[in-house]
Amino acid sequence: MAEVGGVKAGSPPPLLSIVVVYFNTPQVLEDCLSSLREATAGLEAETIVIDNGSDPVNQQRPHSRPGFRIIRNKFNRGYAAAANQGASAARGDYLLFLNSDAFMTAECLQGMLAAMDANPDFAAVSPMLAWADGRLQSPARRFLGPFGQAAGLLGRRSRRPLEVRGAPLTEVDWVQACALLVRTSAFRGVCGFDEGYFFYEEDEDLCWRLRRQGHRIGVAGSVSCRHVGGASTKVAGDWPLSALYAGQLRFMNRRFGRPGALIYKLAVSGALLLKVAKPGGSYTIQRLRVVLGALWMPVSGPHM
Repeated sequence: MAEVGGVKAGSPPPLLSIVVVYFNTPQVLEDCLSSLREATAGLEAETIVIDNGSDPVNQQRPHSRPGFRIIRNKFNRGYAAAANQGASAARGDYLLFLNSDAFMTAECLQGMLAAMDANPDFAAVSPMLAWADGRLQSPARRFLGPFGQAAGLLGRRSRRPLEVRGAPLTEVDWVQACALLVRTSAFRGVCGFDEGYFFYEEDEDLCWRLRRQGHRIGVAGSVSCRHVGGASTKVAGDWPLSALYAGQLRFMNRRFGRPGALIYKLAVSGALLLKVAKPGGSYTIQRLRVVLGALWMPVSGPHM
């Protein structure tokens, strides 16, 4: 691990620490950082970029901006571990976990901070997410149950986003961490993200543990953040699919124990076999092998 940049000795802690985990998408990251420079103008903030094992040609160049740091990992440690690195180095009262393919605005950032200031019982808040064409999507979800993913695969019921747009603050089960504002004290109170998740599901797990400690989770539905989605996973091969199901299995173990996890594995496996066997279906044998491998022969996350 190597760090570029740093904090000037004696400088007061900022209000906000922004953590951006990055992997092999330099132009997307540069656009993200450019949006942050505008969004945080006049705000006491620091930005910590975790380069999670990017190829040398894709490594982010240092910036001379005060409060900007890059921490470089020699290999891809996974999102949860890298985000925890950033949080450990952070000094702000609030942590903003921002995907490298998400683009912040001053209106969105101020809206989230105002919602947190006005509602001290909320530990984490997300804005609405906007696709490149301007369409809005809610980041809110209900917690996964043993049959939820299987039902969604069969088209009977899915983990659809919950409709919360327009409301100043709506309490929900959990929110995706594309642009997640968290109180630093609450985040550290639950020991941050569980690093047993390599990619996906660490945000659901974090919100579940925060709620178990009595905190509330919400969506600031009147503000939005543009999110491209999938920038890093597009260059990553099959492991994101494997990581998704391995993450869900880990969450089932945490929430329901071994019986619930076993029900989840059997339900998903059966649903996938039905999809592959369906005449004219689009689910491939290769995808089936990846998912079944994640469910029945789990291994630690890949070091890339």
